[in-house]
Amino acid sequence: MHCRRIVRSLESLGRTLHSPKILIIIPAAVYFLAYLYLAWYHKKVFLFETIVHESGALNLTQVIFYSSHFIGRIPVAVKSCDPLR
Repeated sequence: MHCRRIVRSLESLGRTLHSPKILIIIPAAVYFLAYLYLAWYHKKVFLFETIVHESGALNLTQVIFYSSHFIGRIPVAVKSCDPLR
């Protein structure tokens, strides 16, 4: 009886993880938690004009819309995940 309950719970979890909603919920939660951490660290609620980049030159707004920074990292990430190496 106990094993059936565990199996049903795992099946339910599997359906949840394959739900398209999870593709929105998990990244949104990560961004929200990261923002909360930065707000706590900088002791500010509104961080958009706060310097947050490791270079010390970009604020949060600039980092969010700094697409060339992200695009420049893609080849490194893809190469490091190469299964043929």
